[in-house]
Amino acid sequence: MKKVWSGLVVLIAICWVITGCQQSSASSGTVEQKLVIEKYIADNQYGHAVKMKDQNQVQKVQQWLKDVSWREEKAEMIRKPNYILHFEPVETKKDIKVQSYRMWVNLDNETVELATDTHYAQLKGKQARAFIELVEPK
Repeated sequence: MKKVWSGLVVLIAICWVITGCQQSSASSGTVEQKLVIEKYIADNQYGHAVKMKDQNQVQKVQQWLKDVSWREEKAEMIRKPNYILHFEPVETKKDIKVQSYRMWVNLDNETVELATDTHYAQLKGKQARAFIELVEPK
């Protein structure tokens, strides 16, 4: 009888460790994502310009957006954004809030303006051109 109880305790411990590991990996935010870039066409319409699935590229864009100097400010522009960027989980089963970024590019590619619902940022010169190169559909 003692062996049965020992075996049961070991089995429960193994299940507890497995369940804990699965929960911690799910909560660590390592969900594979794709970047969807919608390009303004005309007449208030956007089309899917590209779906970036290469995780290295997606992570580069995420890092760029993380490193930008954001101001807590709502952006109001006179024209529609050139692009709308948002990250989506590769597996649609995941329930993750999708963050959208609106992106305006000036004609000379010297200035990029980025906005979320509550934040605004501006990239200029080399920084703007490098970000355009990273996300603009080819």
